[in-house]
Amino acid sequence: MVTAINNPPPKKVKRSEPTNVAACPTGRSANSLNYYETDVEPDWFKKDPWQDGWKSKILPTLCLWAGAQSNVWSTPKERVASILRIVVPTVFPPLSVFACKFTSTHKCIGAAYQHLCNWRHGVGSAALALCTSFFIDSQQETIAAEAGELLENNSFLYKDLDSNDSLKAFHSNFIIHLLATTYIPAIKGFVHEDGLDTYELAHSGLKGVLGLCGAVVFFSFFRMHCSLMLTP
Repeated sequence: MVTAINNPPPKKVKRSEPTNVAACPTGRSANSLNYYETDVEPDWFKKDPWQDGWKSKILPTLCLWAGAQSNVWSTPKERVASILRIVVPTVFPPLSVFACKFTSTHKCIGAAYQHLCNWRHGVGSAALALCTSFFIDSQQETIAAEAGELLENNSFLYKDLDSNDSLKAFHSNFIIHLLATTYIPAIKGFVHEDGLDTYELAHSGLKGVLGLCGAVVFFSFFRMHCSLMLTP
């Protein structure tokens, strides 16, 4: 008679999967995102499948945030990096761990920083073209005086050029036109990010861009006024 020997089943080896949720804003395990930690190319934002979202969502969100800052003239790369550490995981959850490591030396931060610079320069160029076209039908002899009148009491900022009514401030055609042509297109496609309170910024976060528009219009008229006054 053969006696059956019941061998005990082999013990299962317990495997613990790393779940560093703190490093993964999406709440997914770090193990599922390891590929993106090590294999993302430095210029990832220029390539599929990322470049469309970079241009149509991430950069508009950055411009929306920048337009609400008091010091819109200068945004350090370190600050840009801190914003993209929030926005990139929202647009691209698989890049969450990778985005957590953004610093000012990353290529995408340099590209985003340059985008902000180009946007500010574009606002200035648009203002100069706008102010120049405003005098298209004026005689050269009167342009300096007319520009001076617009500069007086900053009347160019006010609707109907009425600087006596504070409620009309920043409602002039110059400011509205610049917002419509240089700001609205720049923020089109922005994503709602609670960490940046973008919903609130979209409705009332205009102090930076209003200051920018006002300043570039002022200097455009001031340049025209001074240059023509000095012309013999």
